[in-house]
Amino acid sequence: YGNNPLALCAPVVCCVATPLLVICAFIPVVGWAAIVAFILYVGVMMVKSILAVEVHNAEECAAILYNYNHGKTPDLPQKLQGVFWMSTNAAPELLASIDGSSWDAERRMVNLDAGANYNWTYSSDSVGWVYWLMLRVSYFFCAEMKMFFNEDVTEASMPLYMCGCCPDNCPIDGIWMPTGMIWKMKQDPDDENAWDREIYLYCNPTNVWKFGSYRLVRIIDENGSKLPAYADMVEQMQKTSADADADDTKMKIIYGKPLQQIMNGHDCLGNVFFGSDGNPEEYMKLP
Repeated sequence: YGNNPLALCAPVVCCVATPLLVICAFIPVVGWAAIVAFILYVGVMMVKSILAVEVHNAEECAAILYNYNHGKTPDLPQKLQGVFWMSTNAAPELLASIDGSSWDAERRMVNLDAGANYNWTYSSDSVGWVYWLMLRVSYFFCAEMKMFFNEDVTEASMPLYMCGCCPDNCPIDGIWMPTGMIWKMKQDPDDENAWDREIYLYCNPTNVWKFGSYRLVRIIDENGSKLPAYADMVEQMQKTSADADADDTKMKIIYGKPLQQIMNGHDCLGNVFFGSDGNPEEYMKLP
């Protein structure tokens, strides 16, 4: 898939497990205490995440993303506000919000927390649940995708950082992590609501990886209004893999995505375990 969650979890294992093993070897008491603390932390965070997780249809997800994040990043350029649809993404993810993340105007940088609350949606099938789990674990260790834009905010590089525990406006925030891929996004010169999410592999850094790359399209604007691509998203979600050409593997995967999407809720009362009582009713309709 275009954004492999193992690219986020593997650095966690390397960053956390290696120093713990070294400490255990030289200072066993401290090392084992640190391991116990680590296990407890992951356990508590995992229980909270499971209780908070929600599943909604794509249109409800779009409304929640907009309503929850709108106004939280007031200085974010308008064309980056609203809700975005990963229209041709083969990975088990569908919608995202850049709004709500930290924006550093001086450095033209968005600091997006990977696996955070109400900023991304994942397919509610077996692959999507694994994807959600991997990204959520990376969130426990402050995984961040930093989006460094050019002067006119039309292109961005998107490196991954781990252990970004410092405040988002801190110049030193996290440790850069290799993922095996180079992530970029470029605005369509003819449509400010559309971006090409280009992915390059380390083994072939000069050519776009076509299967993993995709089109990122804004479907809800900064005012909560539906843009033309919103209807395209709704139409696509009604399709099945049978609607794709027989030899088009990528479109078979895209059309096969389920209508229901996973989201990380903002409290410990998600609708997966608490039914309708866990629905964020105040966020589920567009203004």
